[in-house]
Amino acid sequence: MNAVAENFGRAADDYDVHAPVQRAMAEWLAGWLPEQRHGVALEVGAGTGLFTACAQPWAGGYVATDASAAMVARGRARGLDVDWRELAAENIGSGPWDWILSSSVLQWAEEPAAVLRGWRLGLSAQGRVLAGFYVADTLPELHELVGDRGPVAWRTSWAWRDAFREAGLRVLRDDVARRTFAYGSARGLLRSLHGVGAAPRRLVPPARLLGWLRARGDEPMTATWTFYRCEAEPAEWLVDKSP
Repeated sequence: MNAVAENFGRAADDYDVHAPVQRAMAEWLAGWLPEQRHGVALEVGAGTGLFTACAQPWAGGYVATDASAAMVARGRARGLDVDWRELAAENIGSGPWDWILSSSVLQWAEEPAAVLRGWRLGLSAQGRVLAGFYVADTLPELHELVGDRGPVAWRTSWAWRDAFREAGLRVLRDDVARRTFAYGSARGLLRSLHGVGAAPRRLVPPARLLGWLRARGDEPMTATWTFYRCEAEPAEWLVDKSP
């Protein structure tokens, strides 16, 4: 995810302005946080801290991380009572963590099971993973423009369940929600994606991009995002129950 981290790092200063989707995901995912928020928690891909803020207060230690130094700096500037660190989602270290949390991150994983396997290895025996991200069918409005060359390979929720199981995690519950967000125009949608570091413009020839924008003009448009959240624990056969 190095290239992804670089893109988001460049967008760090204005990220929150362009992040209504990511804010909505953070709030939706926070609905599954435990009532008693305690234990040692690691948040992966915390960005500027949208979900981090939703998760507070947290007792027992909360470490918020991101692969982008610029994002970590912006998150730290929120003044939350958490420990901010620069850390990649693919290499979280050994833990053990009672909770591994992430919002709007896992869709970027090129090898989901490998990333999740690393998270499972970092969990305590009774630990939990709680993650929210985007699945198919997300941004179908852009398919005509980018085809199958978009910045993200949207996987189905079923594929993600398989990835969790392959990683040695037992899915306790999961949920899918389809959301639509309004934009002033097609140009406004692309500007928003660019503002959070996820614009497809470098994947599209300039002439094709301009033609797509002209065809849609300045008419308002909506874009569809499919949210997915999942809570999982280490599979029993992987838990060391020795005294």
